[in-house]
Amino acid sequence: MYHDRMTNLEWLERISNSDVIATAETRTVVDTPAFKLLLDPHNDFGGVNWATPLKQDPSELEIIAMIEAFEAYQRTPRLEFIGECWTDLAALLERAGFQAEGASQDIMIVTPDTFKPFTADGVRLQFLEPSDPDQIYGTYLETQTRGFGYGSFETPTNDQISSWRDQVRSGRRAALGFLEGQAAGVGTTLGSDLAEVQGVTTLPSARRRGIAATLSSALVADVFARHENAAPNSVSRAASLSVPRNARAVWLSVEEDAARACYAKIGFRTIGSRLNYSLG
Repeated sequence: MYHDRMTNLEWLERISNSDVIATAETRTVVDTPAFKLLLDPHNDFGGVNWATPLKQDPSELEIIAMIEAFEAYQRTPRLEFIGECWTDLAALLERAGFQAEGASQDIMIVTPDTFKPFTADGVRLQFLEPSDPDQIYGTYLETQTRGFGYGSFETPTNDQISSWRDQVRSGRRAALGFLEGQAAGVGTTLGSDLAEVQGVTTLPSARRRGIAATLSSALVADVFARHENAAPNSVSRAASLSVPRNARAVWLSVEEDAARACYAKIGFRTIGSRLNYSLG
């Protein structure tokens, strides 16, 4: 298959482009001479607002222009990028006062020929659909909040539920995992031929029961199944990136050893690193 002949760097370059294209669909996009800003119009949280480089060696003035663009939108200057694709950028950012947000994250990838489906006993999954009632979306968001420990818990608002419903309607796939009838974990994918697994988390009381691996496996299987069932003449994000349709894959970024082992169990392998830098 074509993806067997692709190098890690080729995969990383395609992942970098695909990530920007997928994220831009739900962001305010601001172009500067050397960076593209992807800003959430409703949320100033740093993790959902970031820039991607457009050239290998941005000048000091181009970095300043990027910082000023963030400040104009009242967002903290922040970048996410793949280290192997932008080899000199970290040093340039550090000279400009940016600091790394912790250690780098591993980028892992799985293709149809390496995928190892997994389902834990007693775990049931439900994919969210646009027509599902608010209660299902509320349960998803509550489980997500508790799983990640996002500060003090608050009941999801109507606006938050509506926003997630819109994302599902636009193509994001979101799965809710149940253990013994109770919501216990969540996860999503974004993208098509080069889809990213995002936001997989399990409630603390339900960990080490195979929920995260089951969710991740189901999300990967869903991506590959939808790809196989796509109409022959349909247009995908991969097509706009000149990626052959048989070069499909699912990728993710991970920091913790336990999560890395979970994904390796279903066929993911590490091919590179993701760096996050912010100012101030």
